[in-house]
Amino acid sequence: MARTASTTERKAARAAVLALDAALASHRRHPDTAELWQPAARRAVAALVAATANRPLVLALRAGTLQVDDGELLRFGPDDRPFGILRSAGIGELELARGLPAEHVECLLAELLHLGACDDVEAALEALLATARRPGVILRAVADLPAERGDRDIWQALPPPFANTPELRALVERDAAANLPALAARQLLDDFEAGADAPDATTADILQRLLRRMLAADDVKTITWLLTELQREPRFDPAVREHLHSMVRAHCSRPWLEQMLDRSTTDELLALSALVMLLGDDHAEQFAQAAAAIAHPMSQWLGELLGR
Repeated sequence: MARTASTTERKAARAAVLALDAALASHRRHPDTAELWQPAARRAVAALVAATANRPLVLALRAGTLQVDDGELLRFGPDDRPFGILRSAGIGELELARGLPAEHVECLLAELLHLGACDDVEAALEALLATARRPGVILRAVADLPAERGDRDIWQALPPPFANTPELRALVERDAAANLPALAARQLLDDFEAGADAPDATTADILQRLLRRMLAADDVKTITWLLTELQREPRFDPAVREHLHSMVRAHCSRPWLEQMLDRSTTDELLALSALVMLLGDDHAEQFAQAAAAIAHPMSQWLGELLGR
């Protein structure tokens, strides 16, 4: 009977996958600038070694998702590299053995980075298979679909879509307009740019109410956009602008930052970092400390991004 993983082991596995994804993304953005992607690669190696210290780490490639401990961590398409390519090639699991040496992890990471950036996919897959012949790295075939079919047959087997009826279009348009605070704030600021009168007390009250709705929804991207626009609009009373900033600073407490760090995707973390930088050095310091306190896999990268 397989041993049940502890909470600490599950967190280590999650941290390792997120660190691996960050290293792959950094290498994709800067393949020719080693000093930019190598720090993320080193953090990924360290996280993978830590995750395999007491048990194997199994990365399960299901149809469009990477799962660890039956939990979905990443999504990918059939042609996304490296996981979509691996899945399409018939690989369903990538297992790293317990106690895997760092040099073996480095070799595996190097092949995954190569697969994510090279033009010759077949050669990269062959190199990865050669790496898997080393002790401690195991590739398993797809189990939920025949390997020769890949994932594309899932989409080919689906029935054709229904006709695009007016009712369906109305439903989509309604959902697209669901973020009413953002739409209202954008319209308000657009009116000013179009030559409306300078903001008055009523306008300030409306913005405060809209901002409260955004804060209640943790709508980080819209909050960041609003604060940026307020800085750019010279006709706003500085006292009003400062009051809105203070509302955001009060909401972005240390516990809230830790909660957001724990649940955010990489894209959401970038948006959160942008907001924190708008709030000043005190919040940037709190953000970096919060990431370190919960041992977030990207804490060092976030600290460097924020100049900490």
